[in-house]
Formats: sequence, C-alpha cells, structure tokens
Amino acid sequence: MPRVAAGGRTTPSSSRTSSYASSATRPAHPRSAEAIHGLLQTEEYARAVIRGGNTLVRLTEVERRVAVRMARQVRLGGDDPIRLSTVINEGALRQQVGGPAVMRDQLNHLVTLMTERPEQIEIRVMPFSAGAHPAFGGPYQILSFASPRLTDLVWQEILTFIDIVDQSVQVNDYVVTFAEARERALRPCVSRGCCWSTG
Repeated sequence: MPRVAAGGRTTPSSSRTSSYASSATRPAHPRSAEAIHGLLQTEEYARAVIRGGNTLVRLTEVERRVAVRMARQVRLGGDDPIRLSTVINEGALRQQVGGPAVMRDQLNHLVTLMTERPEQIEIRVMPFSAGAHPAFGGPYQILSFASPRLTDLVWQEILTFIDIVDQSVQVNDYVVTFAEARERALRPCVSRGCCWSTG
C-alpha cells in the first residue's frame, strides 16, 4: 500500500508535482497549517479554499483546479491505495472556510474517513494548547515511494509556487520534525472527537 505524508495544501500548478503526488505509494505524511489537506477535502471545501486563496483566479481555472484535486483522491481507493498520516492544526478545523454548512460537511467527512479507514488514514489534530511545536510554520508533505530507486521527497507549497526538496539530509530533517509533531498531536481517537465537537 503506498504511503503519503502530507503536511499541507496541494495545488495543481504543474503536471510534475501532480505526477509525484499520484505516484507516491508508501505512507504520506502531510503537515497542514491553515487548511485541511487536499486529499481529505470535500469538493465544496476545496472550491472555497481555491477561490478564497486567490481572488485573481478565473472561475474556469477554479473549477479546473477543483477537478484535479478531486481526481487525486482516487489514490485513496483502488487496489493499491495510498496510506496517509497527517497532522492538522486545530485552527484549520475552526476556520469557517466556505461557511458553516461547507465546514460541517468537511468535518463530517474527516470523521467518516477516520472511522471507516483507521488502518489507512491517520488524522491527528495539533491542539492550540500545544503552543510552539517542532513543525510550527508552513505546510509541507513527505512523499514516499515503493521503489527503492526513488528516494523520499518533500513537497512544499508556498503561495504562488511549489518547492520540491530532494536532498536526503534536508528530507530527513522534515521526517524527524513530522515524527516529533505527530507525537505532540492528539491521538486519532481524541482527534476524531475534536472534529465532532467542532462540527
């Protein structure tokens, strides 16, 4: 089963990065700051994030990006689905992206994923009470691949561009940081309750 470690939002700004995300096969580790990770978003939440995140994007481009984001979620199913372990800031659960109804559906979607696929999808919430923690800052994700010839990559989206880190020493720093943040975050069962109470 492929693995994806996601730490933030993803945008289809290039076919190269979309290819990396879709071909990752071992657990992925996303670290999300202000928004829920793209692989876990509902369509309406994704539309609100993309539209609200950039007022200069045309409606047709918004819909194209939403379609690409939804298409990526196919990797969560099928015969060889991605395994996902992610840490989401509590603030991302409380930010009213798209309004109360959109947010309620999004939180219900997270609870459903955690309840129905606990061995495939691990979602941990970083509570406000954690204060400054090892992964404090922008979102990123660690992509791992089944083939030993392909090394882990870090994918960082920074406003208008995507940066890919492939230097092993730097990638390892992200891996260690994610592991430490994961330990500081709430356990999955408590995180699920946090989503329920927020929704």
